[in-house]
Amino acid sequence: MNNVNIIGRITSELTNIPLSTGTSCTKFSIAFNEKISNVEKTYFFNLVSFGKTAEFIANYCKKGGRVGIEGKLQQNTWETKEGQKRQSVEILVQKCSPIDWREKESIDNPIDNPIVNTPEDSPFSADDILF
Repeated sequence: MNNVNIIGRITSELTNIPLSTGTSCTKFSIAFNEKISNVEKTYFFNLVSFGKTAEFIANYCKKGGRVGIEGKLQQNTWETKEGQKRQSVEILVQKCSPIDWREKESIDNPIDNPIVNTPEDSPFSADDILF
């Protein structure tokens, strides 16, 4: 099973990449705090989204805003020019629930988008955030 559910704050500017297929791609990173035995630790993760989810995130989320994310882990591997093997792990976003909601006029009706939770449908609240 490969499922990720995370609530965090967006720590980077959103990067929108139009793909040659016409599909949108949005990349960003989030951070969340976890407190264990009175020690608080912050974790950072890179995320990527595609299609309508990417468009929604690009239009309704912003750096510093809190989001609830459902997705899965994916691993990328590549080789540098020098022949060194590299790898990274990122979260592939399947659903996004903005907690800090940004107004944007360019999306006609995001509520009709079945792959994105709207604030009314969101299972997350501000009380779920550790920041």
